[in-house]
Amino acid sequence: MVHDNQLEKSNKLLRIRSVHGRNISVVREVYRRENVPCQSPLCLSDCQNSTGDGGLGLLPADVNHYLIPDCQVAREFLEVLENPVVTGIIFLQTVVHSVQHEGSKRLYNRLRNLVKDKRKASIIFHNEFQKYAYCEREEGETLCDWQTRSTYAAAEWYFHHLATQKPIIMVTLNKQAIEKYGNKTLNVFVLSLEEYLRKFWQSHIPEVMDLYESLTASLETKVKEKDYKGYLPLDILESGVKSGRFVQGHINVNRNNAGQEAFVRQKRSTSSVEDDRDILIHGMPARNRAVHGDLVVVEVLPRSEWRGRSSVIKESQDGQGEGDEEDGATDENVMPTGRVVGILQRNWREYVASFASNEQVSEKGGKVLVIPWDYRIPKIRISTRQVEKLKDQRIVVRIDSWEIDSQYPNGHFVKTLGPIEDLEAEISAILLENTIHVSAFSEAQVLSM
Repeated sequence: MVHDNQLEKSNKLLRIRSVHGRNISVVREVYRRENVPCQSPLCLSDCQNSTGDGGLGLLPADVNHYLIPDCQVAREFLEVLENPVVTGIIFLQTVVHSVQHEGSKRLYNRLRNLVKDKRKASIIFHNEFQKYAYCEREEGETLCDWQTRSTYAAAEWYFHHLATQKPIIMVTLNKQAIEKYGNKTLNVFVLSLEEYLRKFWQSHIPEVMDLYESLTASLETKVKEKDYKGYLPLDILESGVKSGRFVQGHINVNRNNAGQEAFVRQKRSTSSVEDDRDILIHGMPARNRAVHGDLVVVEVLPRSEWRGRSSVIKESQDGQGEGDEEDGATDENVMPTGRVVGILQRNWREYVASFASNEQVSEKGGKVLVIPWDYRIPKIRISTRQVEKLKDQRIVVRIDSWEIDSQYPNGHFVKTLGPIEDLEAEISAILLENTIHVSAFSEAQVLSM
């Protein structure tokens, strides 16, 4: 039990995002103490490590270093850290908060699942509750600078707390942090993520550099095409939904006419629309970068601009329409029509995709468009130097962003499932597209067969 005289109390002002996507300020009391569990078997102090972090397990003793990613690395390159071979990761409480409030709910859940996976032997360390590992934010200090300083302070604390038994490596994308902290403490290393991967993992998992480069290229991509409009501020969206001016709902793309038609189910108590039919979103400009399943806010157009649902099934589907061609609509099936003015929550996930048979690689950064298995998803632009190797494969990609000046969303290559028409590859594709998770057999189960 921790006695009162071991606690330090302070107030912390947090700006957090509510479940509705709204930023709110919250003041919380924080109590700091000396014996926050470090969760390392090398610990020589009384850290109450027997229970670990909620029973999630301890750090391994047999790795040659412990790894501490900073906030930006955890948010933007979590997929690299998810590799099963990379173990002994310490996610600081500061970093987890950044992922939760500056990232997305999906990203935060992935981080939590990584820590729960005992094979990863990774933990969350509550550095903001540890009396000597915590850094108070200084007046005028930016959030990014404070996060970086807190990460290094915790790395330094860990090294000394474990009596210098284990080197600590902090990975970052911040060049200034490397210059400032790189040579400060012997055996507390501050490396760029790229340098760390090349030195420690390129020979063991060669594909890790391809994943890193794909993610980096996706983050740097800026395409100069103008098709869409910016989203309205969150407070305007919320007041508009509340007043009935806007409609909130999940967007559902018509599988048979994915490039032209999507629908949003009306969810409002007061409405200027005379019935409760779905709202038609006609054309990609009106869809405004929304992807099937996203939670969107829609502005209903004047009745004179309402259109009818198409009665034509398109023969060719690539997830992206070309212009306003005739769609077989008649006056009898005219329905409320609108346009997306904001997105409250993205529903991006992993997508099975393949390359078009005649797809050529762009001269700028090896960019290429891939076609998702699900027709409701638009083509995704990825960066890869493996087109020749992957052109006949079922691959998995993720969407990273969809800029206002880009015709297509930007994403990155995740992995290959196998050759197209290969039984195992096609089964894996079906399972992934239907969000069916199949765990591998344990060693004990295999031996019992």
